[in-house]
Amino acid sequence: MGEQDINQTHFDHVALRYDNLNPLRRRIIEDIGDAVLDKFDFDEDSTVMMDYACGTGLISQQLAPYCKEILGVDISDNMVAQFNLKVSNQGIPADEMQAIKLEIRGDPDELDGKKFDVIVCAQAYHHFLDIDKVTQNLAVHLKPESGTLIIVDLIRGDDEEANDDEILENHTHSHGEHGVVVHPGGFKEKDMVTALVSANLKQISFRAFTDFKKGGKTVQMFIAKGVRTAG
Repeated sequence: MGEQDINQTHFDHVALRYDNLNPLRRRIIEDIGDAVLDKFDFDEDSTVMMDYACGTGLISQQLAPYCKEILGVDISDNMVAQFNLKVSNQGIPADEMQAIKLEIRGDPDELDGKKFDVIVCAQAYHHFLDIDKVTQNLAVHLKPESGTLIIVDLIRGDDEEANDDEILENHTHSHGEHGVVVHPGGFKEKDMVTALVSANLKQISFRAFTDFKKGGKTVQMFIAKGVRTAG
């Protein structure tokens, strides 16, 4: 079973309990939302956003008031179903907010040519084997000249080659035995810069924005950004 199949099986399995937020998870999700809002100039009347690896839509819910339209994309049927159920229960029209099952492969036509003002991928990059390729694939769907990719994940400390999977558990999701964590402990700044440069994105930035305690360690999170400046 490959990386994607294992991740899909895992997230299908945990989808129904994914939104059981403890106070730490709730605080981190709110911090992520605030950090993304600080990185991109959202306009509720015009901003079209993709939430990649959207899960049940926890980040989308934080950003929905600031967007005209949100498309969630995930490889898990059950995550997509939960996302859309919540949207329906809130009375939000599908043309304003919905999720679809898809693995983005960089084909310009895989979303019927749709382009996005901003693509957000929060707490998912540590599941991706080839982060350069994922970044390149996402960049295809950014609007030319201004489309912005925002990535949120963990910062890997200088004194550790990789944190245990336990550090990643219970912040925005838990992995358990069925999930693939390709990059335990997260990433260094150079990893993100290399990925964004590989996708020909410009105006690159990277900064820490919040931290939390886990297993006696202080774990930091980063937010990285790159902008598509060419057609």
